[in-house]
Amino acid sequence: FRAIISYQFMLICMGTFVTTGLLDIALEENWLAGLCAFNIVFFVGLLYLHYRGCYLVSATLYVVFANITIFLHEARYGFQAGVYLFYFPVFIAIFATLSFKNAAWFYFNLGLTLVFWMLMEITGHSLLLGQHAPTEVHAVFLYSMSVSLVVTILFVYLILDQIRNGAIARESEKLKSVLDSNGQMMMLVNQKGEVELFNKRFFDYYKTVYGHTLEVGKPYLDYANPQNRALLETGLAQAFAGNMVQKDVQVMMGNEPAWMSLNFEPIRNDNGIVKRVAFSVLDISERKNYEKNLSETNAILTKLNHELDHFIYRSSHDMRAPLASVMGLVELFHSEEDETEREEYIAMIGQSVHKLDQLLVDITHYAKNKKLGVRAQKVNFDSMIHELVNALKYAKN
Repeated sequence: FRAIISYQFMLICMGTFVTTGLLDIALEENWLAGLCAFNIVFFVGLLYLHYRGCYLVSATLYVVFANITIFLHEARYGFQAGVYLFYFPVFIAIFATLSFKNAAWFYFNLGLTLVFWMLMEITGHSLLLGQHAPTEVHAVFLYSMSVSLVVTILFVYLILDQIRNGAIARESEKLKSVLDSNGQMMMLVNQKGEVELFNKRFFDYYKTVYGHTLEVGKPYLDYANPQNRALLETGLAQAFAGNMVQKDVQVMMGNEPAWMSLNFEPIRNDNGIVKRVAFSVLDISERKNYEKNLSETNAILTKLNHELDHFIYRSSHDMRAPLASVMGLVELFHSEEDETEREEYIAMIGQSVHKLDQLLVDITHYAKNKKLGVRAQKVNFDSMIHELVNALKYAKN
């Protein structure tokens, strides 16, 4: 910040010395014009020092030579010429570029300027006073007042502008650090559709997938995959219209499809006008795959549950037949007195129990066979019908 201010102040000084030199030539003050020309050359050298990073040296030297130039002009034209007004921007420059840090050099430059100022006060502004017509003095006064006022206002504006830019830059850095810590890819897009800010995830994504390097100030849609451009244009347009947009879409990630959650959120100023859109992207491919697998698993479980219900119904039905036969034979056994018949009933009960046991064995085999392939086998319907009739003919009713 101070380096920029000192650089700007040196440029302002050079412009002031050019106009002062022209005024001195018009007033035939050639030696003062020569001094201004020397200062211009000298300040070019200071700009070179500034370019090389010697900010403290260049700042101190320009304060010293600005003091000498102001002092000589004031001593030449007198107090009425108002050249002392140029001390205001010099004082501002000292505070802006040397205060807070470099305290020793700050006090040195401030003290030196005060010495030159007091020296003019003590000498009555007559150290080099020559004979000048009132019109010349008035011309110098008008020049000094106008230019020093313009220089002061311009310099204060530059300082405030740098403070504002510095504050914006600091806020941008804070915002960027917050965005970088976010798990989503995030970007700010202005009303012109230009990129204002983006986080590291967005930068890395475009660098890795598309080979593009995101840059601030470039139109965002220039970076978009052509297959996704219409979708992004629509989302941005709706957000700038004041609507919050959220879409889960399948987009092309390079040459591969991927599921992304796109969010377009309008950012309004104090007047409620949408100035920017916060655009964020979250890769939800893994979640979509999980949902797909969950849906497929749920379908399989539904099918298995239906088969289980059907199996239980059939099994219970098949088990009730031999049990009903056993219960019927038991009643006949108790009501029959003939021992021969009763033994026949006992034999039939044994057959039904054996049938029930075979059914349980079949159920066990069925559970195992669910894990095997299908194998065709001939069915003897005559034998099956005969077994079913024999199993049921002694049941009740």
